[in-house]
Parts: sequence; C-alpha cells; structure tokens
Amino acid sequence: MIVAAVIFTCCSVYVVFGYFCVQAWEHSINTPLITDQLPHIWPVWVMRIFYSINLVFSFPLCIYPANIIFESYLYPNMPKTKKR
Repeated sequence: MIVAAVIFTCCSVYVVFGYFCVQAWEHSINTPLITDQLPHIWPVWVMRIFYSINLVFSFPLCIYPANIIFESYLYPNMPKTKKR
C-alpha cells in the first residue's frame, strides 16, 4: 500500500510539474528535445551516443526492484529458484 502511494505521488508530481512547465513556456518551445538545440559538432554526438548507451544499460537496474515486488505478489508460495 505504501509503495503504491509513493509511486502514485511521484508520478503525479512529475505530471503536474511537466504540465506547468509546458504551460509556462509553450510559445518558446520549438523542439521537444534538449539535445536538438545543441550544436552539431563531434563532442555533442559522442555525448548523445553515451547517453543512449546509459539509457539502455540503466533500464535493468530500474526495473529489477519492480520485478522482485511483482514476483512476490504473483508467486507468493513458490520458492525462489532459477525456474521462477
């Protein structure tokens, strides 16, 4: 119950903050991504590649706790094995 409340609160804060930011600066936003406004030089391309790699490899770290919680609800009586 506490985890659900925390997740709901965090998501609500992010949505409300994003909504207010869009409302405040909607006329000055030309492109949706911050990296599109950077100059087109090689260090920026390297930064974009490293950022993409970071996103790919950080996803398993973020999803692991959610998988553990979900498995505990889905398989409450099953022992923890590799098959599970």
